[in-house]
Amino acid sequence: MAVFVLLFVGLGAAWWLGESLHNMKLGFFMVSGIYLLLFIGVLIASRKLIIPRIRDAIIKKIYEQD
Repeated sequence: MAVFVLLFVGLGAAWWLGESLHNMKLGFFMVSGIYLLLFIGVLIASRKLIIPRIRDAIIKKIYEQD
C-alpha cells in the first residue's frame, strides 16, 4: 500500500513540477533526484542505526545462557 502511495505522490509531484516549470522532463528528473537522495539517506541510516541493533540482538541470542 505504501508503495502505491509513494508512486502516486511522486507522479503527482513530478507532473505538478513539470507544469510549473513548463518542462515535464525537468519535473520528472527533479522528482527522481529527490527519490535518489531519499534512497541514499535510508541506506546511510540503515547502516548506522538499524544494522547494529539487529547484529547486537543476534549476538545476544547466540550467547544467551539458558
